[in-house]
Amino acid sequence: MGSCDRLMECIIILDTSALFIVAENLASLDSIYEIAGECKIVVIRHVVEELENIAKREHGRKAFLAKWILQNIIPRLRVVDIEFQGQVDDAIVEYAHELMEKGIKGMVATTDGKIKERVLRKGIRVITYRESEKIFEVL
Repeated sequence: MGSCDRLMECIIILDTSALFIVAENLASLDSIYEIAGECKIVVIRHVVEELENIAKREHGRKAFLAKWILQNIIPRLRVVDIEFQGQVDDAIVEYAHELMEKGIKGMVATTDGKIKERVLRKGIRVITYRESEKIFEVL
């Protein structure tokens, strides 16, 4: 393998909706790791902050799940700080696009239809949840 081959990194960015699918035990994080292969799985700091806000401001099941994600999933992932001021969804799309511009293969794991559409329009692959199979799959 030459040094140029090593430059082609692969990063999967998880959004909040994908994390909730795992927390609700609808699909396992392992199904994303199976897709990932050599890819790194990350969350951006914006997603962590969104989960912290949900845990503090929401009540009931959603708050409980957000706390569970923060305690049990986030510590297993790499958290990436990006230079972006704005909404979480915009930050995810922007980070995925930045990766593509740097020659890094990026994918976004989401169940959010708006994010899926925006990312696919930019030519970035999407990993989404297939309810009938209870797994994540690449679109």
